Formats: sequence, C-alpha cells, structure tokens
Amino acid sequence: MAKREIDSFCQKMDELIPRLGRKFLRRSPVVLAHDKISVPQIFILELLLQRESCNMGNLAEDLSISTSAATGLINRMLKAGLVERMRESKDRRIVKVKMTKRGNTIIKKLINQRRQAVMEIFSKISRQDREKYIDILEKICRILEEKSNG
Repeated sequence: MAKREIDSFCQKMDELIPRLGRKFLRRSPVVLAHDKISVPQIFILELLLQRESCNMGNLAEDLSISTSAATGLINRMLKAGLVERMRESKDRRIVKVKMTKRGNTIIKKLINQRRQAVMEIFSKISRQDREKYIDILEKICRILEEKSNG
C-alpha cells in the first residue's frame, strides 16, 4: 500500500513541478525576454549574488554540472555582459567569475518580479498553510543536503 501511495504522490509531483515552473517563468517575461537570459544563467547570477566571486570548479559543483558546461555558460554570460572573469592575484592559474553591474541589475529585477509573484499567489493562501509549506520545503532541503553530504 505504501509503495502505491508514494508512486501516486510522485506522479502528481511530476505533473505539478514543471507546471509551477512554467507558470512562475511566465510571470518574469520582461527580464527573461528582454535580456535573453536562460534559467541556468539565472542560477549562476543568484549564486554570484550570494558571493562576491566564485571559481569555475565551485560554480560547476554548486550547479551539479561539469566544469566544461559551466565554462560554456560563463562564456555566453561574458558576451552578454552579465559576468566578468578575474585572475587570482596570488595564483594566476585560478580564474574567478564575478557579476557585472548589468548582471546585478538584471538578477535583482528578476528576484523582485519573482517576489511580487510569490506575494500575489501566497496572499491568497492562509498563514497556517504558508507556514506548513515553508516547513515542508525546509525538511526537503535538509534531506537533500544530508544526501549530498553523505
């Protein structure tokens, strides 16, 4: 019985998560279309917003992609003026990536649009349900972090 129940849950999640993702992306069309920014590029800008700079290996690891895939993304972002490369002064072999002012402006605009969408949606949901939702998301994050650390 438990396996059937979890299978049903997983099937529903497989339907809902992509649908939610598409709906949220449609709420940020101004930034995405105007600046021609992809979802992986958004992830990179969000990472760089949290840190001043990041080396390619750490960036690839944080995104769970190969270093060559991260390099390709960064090359496209360089051309778009979203990031810049810097060499470490102590060891010139180490290359770090840093967000440009343009990248910073774009990601802050996108985060603001996303926050407005979340506020609009979750204002229609009770405080208790919002708190339950956050509790569940935090539990999922802890489980995923345990798996990646263990």
